[in-house]
Amino acid sequence: MASTAAERRGPWPWHRRLAARYAATLTAVALGSTLLLSVPLYVVAARLLEQALDERLEGTAELGALLLGPASDGLEQADLRDPALARRLSVLREEADLDAMYVLTPTGDVLVAAGLGPVLLTQADRAAMEEATQEDSAATPIQVDANGARFLTAYAPTAGHALLGVRASAPYLERLDALRATFAAAALAWGGVVALLGGVLGARLTRPIQRLLDATDQLSAGGVPAPPEPGGAAELDSLQQAFADMAGAINRRERWLRALAGAVAHEVRNPSNALRLHLGLLRRDLGSATGAILGRVGVLERELDALDATVDGFLVFARDRAARREPTGLRALLERVADGALVSCPDIDVNVDGLLLGRAVGNLVGNAREAGGEPVLVRATVDNGALHIEVEDAGPGFPPELAPRAFEPFVTGRIGGAGLGLAIAAAVAAAHGGDATVAVSAPGRTVVILRIPLLAWVGAPGPADPA
Repeated sequence: MASTAAERRGPWPWHRRLAARYAATLTAVALGSTLLLSVPLYVVAARLLEQALDERLEGTAELGALLLGPASDGLEQADLRDPALARRLSVLREEADLDAMYVLTPTGDVLVAAGLGPVLLTQADRAAMEEATQEDSAATPIQVDANGARFLTAYAPTAGHALLGVRASAPYLERLDALRATFAAAALAWGGVVALLGGVLGARLTRPIQRLLDATDQLSAGGVPAPPEPGGAAELDSLQQAFADMAGAINRRERWLRALAGAVAHEVRNPSNALRLHLGLLRRDLGSATGAILGRVGVLERELDALDATVDGFLVFARDRAARREPTGLRALLERVADGALVSCPDIDVNVDGLLLGRAVGNLVGNAREAGGEPVLVRATVDNGALHIEVEDAGPGFPPELAPRAFEPFVTGRIGGAGLGLAIAAAVAAAHGGDATVAVSAPGRTVVILRIPLLAWVGAPGPADPA
């Protein structure tokens, strides 16, 4: 419980982590759904755009072949290499904004070229050329040259027995890049919007849950939770109000039980005092009676002592008062209440309620001895602004079925025990704003740990005494 509560109040609180996970989940779902929708759309759009670019480039090749027709009609290859034809080809390339334009034979021999350097024909080019000799025009798929540049090539037959090839990259293929960038930017923007909305919704949903968990911690520590703060979802506001009503009912019942315990203890204390008085008178009147008779009187007195100890426990449990902190010598306090147990602690002053803390440690030491857990060790340290007191014994420990309820009143695994020792220790820790836990330090050794936050403590820690 303590570690969980500390984690909730850490630098990255629980409700913020949950809101972040909620936002991340929504973002992942949004991006995943966006990809599922956008990738097929992009593939279809890219295919349609590539088809449109192919058709446009083929149309450019056909138009160029028509414009070149009068210069190539019926000419031999030697005439096609004429400088005037090369200049005309260059003018057509610049007007069409192409990377290259060249005339070549159906077998792939380049006759004249304008634009890029030597023309390297690929298998896709030859396939398009063969198709162009049989039809009006043909284009290759998108290709990549040795420099990594992408390009398209289209071929169209001229008026003579030659082919006109046109090659283009930008601005044709830039449209595909722009399309891809648009899809990516839209997906990222959508993911950012969903993440923001998820964070806002997550915070709105989880903040009331965090308040409810804080109220649970307060109630578990014996405190009274603060009134609920509406403002979240209607269902969560109703849950907070229901918890507040439950906490109020528990608090009223606990006050009633404490009042009942106090009343019972006071009612028992009066006849107990009378019994002790009359036992003293009886021991005096018996005078020199036999040892057996006086032994029976001693048994009655010891049983009366045990009854008084139980009554004292009821009174402490029923007192339910806040801790009255004042500087207290830690070592002197523990040595006084430890009843001969081995004590290891620094010689410092701590700001605690010495009466309550002494009662708690004394009860823990007494429980350890009654459980047959000798030797009993009492250790105290100050760490991270809190006093940690450990009472360790070598007894049999708690039965497994009772361990989760170790600090509940009247829960005990020992015959004749009242089950108030650990409950009182936990109540004293809670009165100081701390808590109590049970651990197993080694096989056969049980440790009860009291953690008490120190508002202020005076004195410098000294070396710990050897246990």
